[in-house]
Amino acid sequence: MHLHPALVNGLLCSTEALEKTPELFGEEAEVLPYTTPGYTLAERVRTLFRIRKSMGKGPIRILFLQNHGVFVAADNADEIDDLYRYIFNTLEKCVKPLPVDDDSYSIVGKAKNNTLSEKMKIAMEAMSSEFNVRFFFTSNSLLDYFLGSNEAFEPLSQAFTPDHIVYAGAWPLFLSQSAASDPEYLRSTIHEYIADHDELPKILAIPKIGVVGLGKDDKAAERACLLFQDAAKIAWYARSFGGVHPMEQKDVDFIRGWEVEKFRSGVAASGLTTPSSESAPILKN
Repeated sequence: MHLHPALVNGLLCSTEALEKTPELFGEEAEVLPYTTPGYTLAERVRTLFRIRKSMGKGPIRILFLQNHGVFVAADNADEIDDLYRYIFNTLEKCVKPLPVDDDSYSIVGKAKNNTLSEKMKIAMEAMSSEFNVRFFFTSNSLLDYFLGSNEAFEPLSQAFTPDHIVYAGAWPLFLSQSAASDPEYLRSTIHEYIADHDELPKILAIPKIGVVGLGKDDKAAERACLLFQDAAKIAWYARSFGGVHPMEQKDVDFIRGWEVEKFRSGVAASGLTTPSSESAPILKN
């Protein structure tokens, strides 16, 4: 069973991932450095199984993938539950609890929202019309921690996993409150972003205010916020393992151009069900 829990990725997207994981989970687990998803990853896993067998070791019960997630293998569902419980219990002893459990408040599109100033609402509506996108606003104490300043936001400035790239974009756009309140300046800034990255930003981060997700419909905009909140959880947990380790630029570029990921993004936006549950973003813990 394959999942991408934020608690697990707090370790796997940290600078200590490859050293700390064997220390915490011993010989029954393996950890692989980041590997391109698809055939390359499948072949690397196959090689790892062969090596373990040649050394007389038993099957891998837990397989951690740097900047990706975790697989567990067992004979039945109860054993899988036990393995995940073991993983979560082990990691929970190593990290500081999140500042909140789930007190986020989110507003879709044109709904009333006391957190955004009237000027910001007008600017967001103009932006929505200009670029033919919907927007979704969210804020909570965890996001507030990272939106306190440019320096505090730095851990969230790059993507942690392929899913974050697909659903929340590779680079969030950090805007001052004044920039987010000025329709013309906001328009110009987004055009500059598009010129630099060949795509519309999926996340607008406004210091001491919150996060605005952008998408071609309300679901896509909300999904961007959900994945960015997941990234914030990962960054929080990674503080206990030496700090964040984002994906390397070459790997980001590959995912952005990978046709399979473009298909997944399109399927998600259409509201259809993907062929495999592995493709769905997991936001547990």
